[in-house]
Amino acid sequence: MEALSGALSHNKQLTSLRLAINDIYGGTFGTDVWFHLAWHDIKQRYARSMIGPFWMTISMAALLCAMGPLYARLFKQEAGAYFQYISVSFVLWGFISSQISESCAAFISADGFIKQVKLPLTVHLHRVLARNIIIFAHNLLVVVVVLSFYPPERFLPVLLAPVGLALVLINLMWIGIVLSTLSARFRDIPQMVTSVMLLFFFLTPIVWKRGLLAGSTLVADANPLYHFVEIIRAPLLGHYPTYLSWTFLGVMGLLGWVFALAIFRRYRSRVAYWV
Repeated sequence: MEALSGALSHNKQLTSLRLAINDIYGGTFGTDVWFHLAWHDIKQRYARSMIGPFWMTISMAALLCAMGPLYARLFKQEAGAYFQYISVSFVLWGFISSQISESCAAFISADGFIKQVKLPLTVHLHRVLARNIIIFAHNLLVVVVVLSFYPPERFLPVLLAPVGLALVLINLMWIGIVLSTLSARFRDIPQMVTSVMLLFFFLTPIVWKRGLLAGSTLVADANPLYHFVEIIRAPLLGHYPTYLSWTFLGVMGLLGWVFALAIFRRYRSRVAYWV
């Protein structure tokens, strides 16, 4: 009897794991759904606006023009190199922090779809990701302009930027699965994540540089968000990312997806009741 009960439990776990993997696969390749939903979100946000999403680009450019010269003097940095650094840093941080924060509400804000339309749950995560990628693409125009005036030291490392971005996206997806699933049950998590992201903004080399830490670089090296930014930022500035960044994100992605699958396998069927 115990053997039969154990076998049934094992089969149930395999079934739930298979359903979770099918959900992730179906959501990932349901591009016609989540892309149109993301584009609709952008259009709704800037309805009746003359220049639409380019307001984000203008806001980012104004912020950088105000902060660049000031902080270059505060940190005693060469103006051109620092302006290049802070432009890339702010655009990348805006994308990464927005994606992590907004992932928390991916299922909560899509409660109508989840309850009425049979779609893979991960479609709603990809909707958030696609929306932030569209905003990121608009803000990249600022980086292109800045790098045209202050080009990177070497152009070969720039080719690694898309590889770094792909690795970051892989990690952002498992983080999104964990946060969106747990946030559907515990509604304090989105507020906690917002507060933590604000704290990490000051702890991560965005406005300041890692080299200013001198012999205390552990503060940056142990910070996962530093590696999220640095693995894309370094190539754009003409430098090769360190092996530590590649290893950190690679291991984090592998372990993170194992953890995300465990969470999603167990709680995926309950999300519709929680939202």
